[in-house]
Amino acid sequence: MYTWRHWNAAEMVCGFVSDDVFTDWRSWVISLGRENFGRVAEDPDNLADVANLSGGCESGGEIFGSAVSGIYFERHGFADEAFPILEPFESPRGEQVTDPQAIRRAMPGLAARIREDGLGRPPRTFE
Repeated sequence: MYTWRHWNAAEMVCGFVSDDVFTDWRSWVISLGRENFGRVAEDPDNLADVANLSGGCESGGEIFGSAVSGIYFERHGFADEAFPILEPFESPRGEQVTDPQAIRRAMPGLAARIREDGLGRPPRTFE
């Protein structure tokens, strides 16, 4: 779930997304449960079916990422330097599309649900 399409979906919902915000957003998607995660991982346009989109924009995902870190360090100790950090070191997979209209056409479900998306805008909370 580390693709430019997923990044674009996050920006449609939340506005500007940095590497850190995208990591938190992906953690939030995981918190939606196995079925929702699987559907969004398969196609980020399926996010249109999630009832409350604001959790991914309000730093809610950071809590889940922190929980993972806490469990890891509890089990393995703080001296273990092999901790798998959540932020990848490379760019997302796939083709990066930056044209807002092309992104909206590629995700018709989200485009229909979010009339004024966050593409090209500062961070925001979805209502």
